[in-house]
Amino acid sequence: MRTEGRVIDLSRTEYGTYAAPDTNHVIRNTYQLLALSTAVAGVGAGISMLAGFGPLAGIVFTLLGLVPLLYLNKNRNTAAAVPTMLTFTALSGLGLGPTLSHYINLPGGSSTVIDRCRHHDGGHLSTDGLCA
Repeated sequence: MRTEGRVIDLSRTEYGTYAAPDTNHVIRNTYQLLALSTAVAGVGAGISMLAGFGPLAGIVFTLLGLVPLLYLNKNRNTAAAVPTMLTFTALSGLGLGPTLSHYINLPGGSSTVIDRCRHHDGGHLSTDGLCA
């Protein structure tokens, strides 16, 4: 059986010329949307923690977060998809706030992350204060 060396042209696909700038644009937009949704969820969790919502409110916000998901499933390729997704992440953050408040209010809860970082990297924190 004879095999020949074959050169694959990665600049072309079966649908035409492969456009790397378009792919880079999609990837950049995806990461920007991920960062925005993470920030919105963090703001929601912070508001929930500052407002002092209880566990029942966390459950209610989490269940309310399912409503935008149902709408998002029907309208995923429309202009309303991004605000709907951000509404979902905000409600998820609001639902997460009571859980975070509970663990932070435990004895030694706020220092748990810092202690874990110190044990992780031999007792030194990185320059930004996060685990390395």
